[in-house]
Amino acid sequence: MRQVRDVAIEALVARGFSPAEAEQIIRRIESGKGGDNSEASLWVVSFGKWKGTPVENVDTGYLRWLLAQNWFLSRFAYPAEIVSKELEYRDRYGVFA
Repeated sequence: MRQVRDVAIEALVARGFSPAEAEQIIRRIESGKGGDNSEASLWVVSFGKWKGTPVENVDTGYLRWLLAQNWFLSRFAYPAEIVSKELEYRDRYGVFA
């Protein structure tokens, strides 16, 4: 039986992360050092209209808007990377939230 960890890594790779990046993200979540991460999400929005919402459930337009904001890119570098990968995944597979 496959481990939950292996499935999580496969899901991250499908979202555009390299296997090494996926491992790093899983280690951050497991160590509790992932910022506002929860076990169910790569990142949970910690501010504004979507506060408390996992990135996977946030409106695509809002995610695109976030990446256009200098304050977001400078203060939230790790979440910005996740948002970018989430948008790449949505564009590639036609997934829209």
